[in-house]
Amino acid sequence: MHGAQHPTPKEASCRAANQPTPSRQADHRKVEGLFEQFEKAKDNARKQKLAQEICTQLTVHATIEEEIFYPACKEAVEDDLEHEAYIEHDGPKC
Repeated sequence: MHGAQHPTPKEASCRAANQPTPSRQADHRKVEGLFEQFEKAKDNARKQKLAQEICTQLTVHATIEEEIFYPACKEAVEDDLEHEAYIEHDGPKC
């Protein structure tokens, strides 16, 4: 950032795009709950259903970040940080 009190327009855009919203926070809580249910499940069919739902939720989350949030930050972050974010999302893709 160019100054703690005066971010560039791109830095401000990145910050605004990455503000936690109630919807994003709820999505995180939902996935956490699904993982907890998976850990407690004893029935393989139930585990399979939960695994599919977890994959769906993670795919939606990753897609939103990669198509909306990352582009908003592209010019405001270093290339290494941007690359790391994409690598982080490549791992959990189902």
